[in-house]
Amino acid sequence: MRQSISYGALLLVLVLGLFMTCCKVLKQKQQFASLGGNWLKGLDTLEMITSVSILYDNQSQRFKAKFRTNGGERVWGQFTKFGFEGARILFSRDSVQALNRLERTYYSGTIAGLDALGLPAISDYDLMMSWMFGVVLDQDDFQKEDSLWLSPAGLPVKIIASDAQGVNHLEVYEPSIEQWATLQWMNIEDLEGGLWAKDRTLIVEAAGLEVSLSTNSLEKKGPYDIPFEVPSSYEVIEP
Repeated sequence: MRQSISYGALLLVLVLGLFMTCCKVLKQKQQFASLGGNWLKGLDTLEMITSVSILYDNQSQRFKAKFRTNGGERVWGQFTKFGFEGARILFSRDSVQALNRLERTYYSGTIAGLDALGLPAISDYDLMMSWMFGVVLDQDDFQKEDSLWLSPAGLPVKIIASDAQGVNHLEVYEPSIEQWATLQWMNIEDLEGGLWAKDRTLIVEAAGLEVSLSTNSLEKKGPYDIPFEVPSSYEVIEP
């Protein structure tokens, strides 16, 4: 059974980190180099505060998100509304932990487990992290194969638009949900020695999902704390 929008919307942000991991990557056609030498360098000790808007299953949510990373391999997120924390997450390439403060629940598992909760997930960690943080990728970060491109984890990609700043509009096929997702990077600026998109959107039209992120602030003054403690009274959510 699908979770309520309060739980689903908060976890969707994870997924976008939305999401992420190569839990269900294509049965490896070809695993070529990750973007580690490129975008992970840009994410070294970074904190970003973002406005989030989610439309899912004809219901909408707006809240603030604070993301921290000390190198890109682990990301901490805090989600607030009206100054109150609603959720906290910690995720990496192969795991997700989520605290839902509103419902006093805790989830720990894989990105694949989020599918079981009825939440669409994009399984290319490098691609989705670049989208979530607004890091603009070059066409060279994708590999050409026939009429399509391949993402860093080998997912089929259609590059819709790119310019001198990089790829700003693409579609990626997610095999776990058998659907195409649209990713866009907008209002690109030169910040902190790299190109960053202030605004981003992710749309999975067939799933009725649209997520918009807008960066309010970005700084590199870490290393940052990534506190994550699970209260003993919280209910454990099983996929």
